Amino acid sequence: MQRIILDAEQYPAIIKSQHRVNEKYTRIDEAIGLSLMYAANHLDGVKEIICMTKSGYTPQIMSCIHSDIPILAFSRREQTRFRLALCRGVYAIDADKAVESTTETHQWVSEQL
Repeated sequence: MQRIILDAEQYPAIIKSQHRVNEKYTRIDEAIGLSLMYAANHLDGVKEIICMTKSGYTPQIMSCIHSDIPILAFSRREQTRFRLALCRGVYAIDADKAVESTTETHQWVSEQL
């Protein structure tokens, strides 16, 4: 199975995603996540994408865009992390020890990386 997946990912049509390019989005988080993936795929030097999530929806929708850039999804919810483990290119990370303020959370995430 691993060999088949690796071979399939080398197929040229997989590398350039056209996922929902000509569709309107109904959710703001969806528009932001997909826009971020398109931008990251076209910028040099992007090594990874970091996403804080409760439900897991944003990294899940981001994983629809074919990319070799890993998505690091920090979540406090175990169920969310389990579900994200099934998403292509998403690495779910336990954020249970993250603090409440935005500044302290950014610092904690930086330390984890």
